Amino acid sequence: MSHTPGPWFVEQTDGIYVCHSGTVCPVTTVAEVGLYYGEKVALANAQLAAASPTLLKELAHLVRLLEPELEAGRLQVPGLATLNGAKAAISKATDVQGGER
Repeated sequence: MSHTPGPWFVEQTDGIYVCHSGTVCPVTTVAEVGLYYGEKVALANAQLAAASPTLLKELAHLVRLLEPELEAGRLQVPGLATLNGAKAAISKATDVQGGER
């Protein structure tokens, strides 16, 4: 399953929303961010969510760069930890569990 394509951006109107170029905020959005912890935290959460497509893309690029180093036996422990962490984050962001996201 694929996510809504980026780039995503934050829009603040009557609420805080994560949108993309194909949305009309706040009518259709990628996400609405709750204000339970206050506006400052909600805006920070929205910014993090809006960065998600870029973060995922860059992590995938990092994995593509590091895997050949691992296969050639040139990847040391810190690099291996970085590779494994990047793969785990990608899996968490893209794996569908129980048929739902």
